[in-house]
Parts: sequence; structure tokens; C-alpha cells
Amino acid sequence: MLGDVDLVIVATPTALHHHQAAAALDAGCHLLVEKPVAAASAGMDRLADLADERGLVAAAAHQFRFEPGLLRLRDLVTSGALGEILAVEAHQGEHLADYHPDEDYRTGYAARRDLGGGVLRTQIHHIDYLDWIFGPFTRVYAAGGHRTDLEIDVEDTASYLLRGPDGTAAYGHLDYRQRPRRVTLAVVGAEGRADWDHYGARLVVTPSAPGAAPDTTGWPYDRTALFHAQMQDVLAAVRDGAPLRTPLRAGARAVQLVESIERSISEDR
Repeated sequence: MLGDVDLVIVATPTALHHHQAAAALDAGCHLLVEKPVAAASAGMDRLADLADERGLVAAAAHQFRFEPGLLRLRDLVTSGALGEILAVEAHQGEHLADYHPDEDYRTGYAARRDLGGGVLRTQIHHIDYLDWIFGPFTRVYAAGGHRTDLEIDVEDTASYLLRGPDGTAAYGHLDYRQRPRRVTLAVVGAEGRADWDHYGARLVVTPSAPGAAPDTTGWPYDRTALFHAQMQDVLAAVRDGAPLRTPLRAGARAVQLVESIERSISEDR
């Protein structure tokens, strides 16, 4: 253990995550790594193995797994309440300059290749929750790249189609240029439809029966609450051995999906 430190949180630029996470585990500390857990997936499963071998908690900071509407939507999907899933469409768009308005967007890690930036890694949350709810995905086709006037050296737009072994397909879109900002997920099933709006803080569930009225659930929008819930989950794992909702392996899996999306874009296959 690193002195009297029990838990290390790695929240540095993405390019530094792997090295710092390894150092924390080598020192015998529990670990929470900001998303994405690394710029590349190579070696991340080995870090998860190391944590298991040493009895250490190793978590990925994917706080969208604690979003109230998304949790209810996942329950609808996994319980079969929506029936066979026919269509999935996830959308995330927000202008990069609005992330940190008091900073020059060109200098932040999200805008720089050398720091592990790009919209795919910076907004990897949305790839993670799609795989969590509808995966594991086995194939991907994607298009994208640097398609806007933003002065950055990384991709700012990506659209992708993820497919699972049972044929379930999920379409996703990410971009750095959109205003107003939008984070939504629409799921169409044989028995009903669910529409989640993160910033609107609501979930609308509409049964497929003719004339059925939609059921709308809302909650106070509180972004900070997601981080608190993430931290409580990690602390419960450290103190009580409770299972993690966001294990490091899931973070590594999300990076692997990003790498597959990048290969599809570059190779057009």
C-alpha cells in the first residue's frame, strides 16, 4: 500500500491512465480510473487480472451506468417488457468548446491525439452503456473522422452500427460540434418503445397496443449525483466486497470497441 493510501483515483489525461493505473496496483492500492481507462486496450485485461490476484478493487469511471432513466430502460430491455428489440438508436452531440467554456478547447486532452483525445474516447460512456444493455457486440461498421471546422487533430464525428450474435443491432452517433447538446437513446421493441433523454431528465415508455398512452417518468437533472453514485459503488466494493457495477474489465471492453470502430472507419469494412 502507498503509505496510508487505500484508494487511488486516476483522473489525468487519457494517455497517462495505463501507466498510472499499473503503478497504483503495484503499490497495493484499490483503483478507480476515469474513462476511457486507457488510450489503448492492450494490457488492460492484465491489469484487471493483477487486481484480482491481489484482492484489489479496480473500477472504471462510467457514471452513466448510474443514470436513473437509463437504469429503468435497461430493466425494461433485460426483463423483456419491450419484447423483441427491433431498433436501437443512441445519439450524443455537444460542442467541444462548451465542455469547459473558460478554456481554449484546442488545448484540452479531448482535442489532442497525443493525450488520447477524440470524440470516441472522450464520449466512450455511450459505447459502454450500449454494450452493457444490448451486448456483447461482435461486429461493427462505422464511418467518421475529422469532419468539422474544429481546430483539432482527432476525430470529431463518428457514426457506427454495432451488432450482437443474436442479430440485435444498435446505431450510435457521436460528435463534437452539435448545438444544442443532446444525449438520447430510443429503443423500439415488439411490445413497446422507450425514449430516454439525459439532459431532459425523462423516460417515455409507449406500449405498442393501438391507442396506448405513453408513460412519462421524470426526475431532477443532477449530473453530480452520477459521480456520487459511482464513488459510493467503489467505496462499497472496497469496504464490504460488494460487486462493482463498473469493473475495469468493462472499461477495457469499451476501449476495444472504440478500436474496432476506428479500424472500420480507416479500412471501410
